[in-house]
Amino acid sequence: MLIRQTVLKSSGIKVSRIALGLSHLHHMTSSHDRDRLIEGARQLGITHFDTAPLYGDGLAERALGRSLGPSRSEVTIATKFGLLPVRWIGALGNHGWPIHAGRSVLRRLRLLKRPKRSFSIATFQSSLSASLKALRTDYIDIFFLHEPTLADLEGNQALLDALIKAKEAGKIRAIGIAGTPCGPIVARFGNIIDVIQTGESNWDGALFVPDFTYGVIRGRRVTTSACEPGINPACASILRALSRRPEGSVLVGTTKVSHLRELAEYAGRLPNVSAGAPSGGAMDPH
Repeated sequence: MLIRQTVLKSSGIKVSRIALGLSHLHHMTSSHDRDRLIEGARQLGITHFDTAPLYGDGLAERALGRSLGPSRSEVTIATKFGLLPVRWIGALGNHGWPIHAGRSVLRRLRLLKRPKRSFSIATFQSSLSASLKALRTDYIDIFFLHEPTLADLEGNQALLDALIKAKEAGKIRAIGIAGTPCGPIVARFGNIIDVIQTGESNWDGALFVPDFTYGVIRGRRVTTSACEPGINPACASILRALSRRPEGSVLVGTTKVSHLRELAEYAGRLPNVSAGAPSGGAMDPH
């Protein structure tokens, strides 16, 4: 097991310092390959998996739930709500990958609108129920609001109360916010937010220190050569990001176990921060 663990400061949840983001999982055309990626990540010591209904229009959640099976209690899972999937595309399963690929191209060219959004209490309730079913679990470790704006939450006390109630009932262990910018939301609703997830370049420590960051190796190629600073820019970026937050984790989105192994071998040289603290994926949230 190469990847070290840490305990998130506000929530007390134990996670791996490198986490696997599943936003690209639907670009893999084989269920077997998806299972191999998730299992390969676990063998490297990755115990935190980040998904959302939007990722593959539900495919990523279903793939993660199926792959983990009885090992669910050994990991932590984060999922989200607010950005809406297109359920009929997700229902196509492996046959939907050409649509996903074409849509990704159109979005990069800015020829396709962003996903529809809803932060209503009805959307929250239906999304949480669907995620629990897809992930084959009775609790979510971290349930994120997916890229909300301050306007989405101002005056939306019913939603905030529903989130708190779901946490008290044990359906979710921690309430989180994922997106950029999130400073104004943290300042206004920090009393109910347990976990913050944002882009690595979108924080400076003045307003908050995030628990998870993403975009750390975006645009930086992970090679199969020795993972050394100056030789492999992706590894150097991982080191900088982890060093900024000794009690934080970095999300990596990849479809290749070899990429995870290179990053894990290099990140494993960092000191093991907070690994002995209590709480973790195996903790009974109820």
